[in-house]
Amino acid sequence: MDSPFGRVMQGETIPIMTVAIYLLAVFYMNRRNRGRSHKPWISTTGGWAGTMIVAYNSALSAFSAWIFLSSFRVLQRRWPSSNDPDYASRAVDILCNVDGGHSNGFQPSRDHPGRSNSIAYYTWLFYLSKYVELVDHVITLTKGKEVSFAHVFHHSGAILALWVAVRCAEVGRLGVASLAGMMANTAFHTVIYSYYAITSLRVRVPRVMKRTLIALQIAQFILTLVVTTGSFLTKYMAPMPAGLDYPPPGQFAFAAAEEVGRFHLPGQNGSGTGLMIPVPCLQTTTEAFTSFLGAVYVMALLLVI
Repeated sequence: MDSPFGRVMQGETIPIMTVAIYLLAVFYMNRRNRGRSHKPWISTTGGWAGTMIVAYNSALSAFSAWIFLSSFRVLQRRWPSSNDPDYASRAVDILCNVDGGHSNGFQPSRDHPGRSNSIAYYTWLFYLSKYVELVDHVITLTKGKEVSFAHVFHHSGAILALWVAVRCAEVGRLGVASLAGMMANTAFHTVIYSYYAITSLRVRVPRVMKRTLIALQIAQFILTLVVTTGSFLTKYMAPMPAGLDYPPPGQFAFAAAEEVGRFHLPGQNGSGTGLMIPVPCLQTTTEAFTSFLGAVYVMALLLVI
């Protein structure tokens, strides 16, 4: 975001320092809890602490649901008509260029004004929520328990992976890998934080529910990995702008070309060439590098959970 707070959070200092302090704190507190035979520091089953835990989990569940539904509505508004002769290409173009292919970082696209129409805006909020989610482990450690390596890797890696996605969106390119990861994760978090809130109220939940949640967590990782890997292999047909021998990077997308009015689809009136050319889903090295890091992170998660 174009504000002092936004510029600080988009810089590398905050995520790196946060992860470093988090790792040291978890390592220290794990040792302390082992030395205390895992006795709780305070009671979390009632009183003010229990109330705060229920409120925290409920708030994160509601926030995750809001991010998921808001992102879905953005895609729904941009989705092409089923009568569009180039429906498949336009649909893939929207997914490969989720903010229209020409958004100015976190500034909303001109054809979709307002923050509520920017996937990058919701990605930014999603990134900030990963700092809040570190409270999960404050609660765990307060109960006298230890934080596992898998959870430490998951939470610290999420901050760094999303920071990379935010920096990619800053230069106007937010791809389908980031979108898939955000929507799968917010959908899962809507369910898991609801589960945490219910169990914090000491409501008995069937044991099969816990196994189902584990399966859903694995499913979200697999879905994200499949979509991320697929983005490297995906090409789609897009119109070539008129007056150019070959379109430069960033001018492939339907949305970008439509905005400058330099092409027309075959059979339409206009000044374009009408020539359809194959376009890669990942058009820049920044996108490819970001997607590669995301794939490595998710594969590592699947190995450690």
